[in-house]
Amino acid sequence: MTLTSFFNLYFMYSVQVHNIKDIVSLKETWRILEKGQDMTYFQSFSWYLMLGEIYSKANCTLPVKLFVVSKSSCPVLIAPFIIIKRTQRLVNKKGVYFWGRKGWSDYLNLIYDELDYEAVDFLFATIKKEYGILNFFLEQVIEGTSFYKYMKERKGIVEETSTDCVGLEIPATIDDYHKRLSKHARQNLRTAKNRADKDGIAFRYCFDDSLVDKEICKAMRETRVVAKVHKGSASQGIKHKIINYVRSLLEFKYPVFLPFIVDSKSKMLTVYDGDKLCAFFNYGIDSFHKKVVLMAVGTNDVYARYSPGMLAMYSFITSNIESGIIKYVDFTRGNEPYKTALGGCKFLIKNVKFRHI
Repeated sequence: MTLTSFFNLYFMYSVQVHNIKDIVSLKETWRILEKGQDMTYFQSFSWYLMLGEIYSKANCTLPVKLFVVSKSSCPVLIAPFIIIKRTQRLVNKKGVYFWGRKGWSDYLNLIYDELDYEAVDFLFATIKKEYGILNFFLEQVIEGTSFYKYMKERKGIVEETSTDCVGLEIPATIDDYHKRLSKHARQNLRTAKNRADKDGIAFRYCFDDSLVDKEICKAMRETRVVAKVHKGSASQGIKHKIINYVRSLLEFKYPVFLPFIVDSKSKMLTVYDGDKLCAFFNYGIDSFHKKVVLMAVGTNDVYARYSPGMLAMYSFITSNIESGIIKYVDFTRGNEPYKTALGGCKFLIKNVKFRHI
């Protein structure tokens, strides 16, 4: 950036810095900006208000800063950042990170309606000036967003890794949806239903179950996590296990929570056999964009052979085709087979590292 362009930005843009405790004062501005096309459930004011309450209750000392950038006194973006001023314990590198990392925020981003590139330039220049920080470690940014495009065009990305995600654009009709499903997927759904019918099981689905026993859900979730960790651990060598263990001791501790326990806005899709919980999906609704994001899931292993979760999600999707209330189901991070089997398409989120010179 030239000296002249910096001064032009200086007189047009301004930055205010807030702490977690100030988040309520940003509600009106945040609610306007979160309606932007690139925004998701995880950029909503409600989601970040919840995170703020969790961090406060946990007495978390991570240096969270909320940067509000205004153009001619009108707010154009909010940057929820963690500012690490100096490298600590080897693995906590000096730099700028998104607040929301190491948790249930599947997608991270700035909060904006339409991204103003010059506003972002001014923000980064301000961070460099005030904190002496050049390195940015920004994770889980959806590849198709304007902010990712900005980083590709204006920043020399030093490192970049990708993670698969899956989402489903709700078709106009059930016939269109069936055409999207593969022959194998349709057969799997028939097989699951036939097995249940043969064994006298009549699944009952509830798309908004406010009475579900969340302790049972926690136990199901724990079983799923333990199985995934064991599977991943079995494929690692001893050296890799030791490195991961040491890293876990050195890294900053982020609050641990389950969204269906703390997020009062989220809902539960459940499957029952009589009064027995067979599977559940915890999901959030982005009413403005007419999108659903799936978060925590769990299955009772006794019913696994009947694929109750897949049958329930198929029913949820077809119900929304008929109602037209939801236009997109976001299966979020991970490429588990059931997501594409239900018609979902893959897309990428990016972890990027760059230097602001």
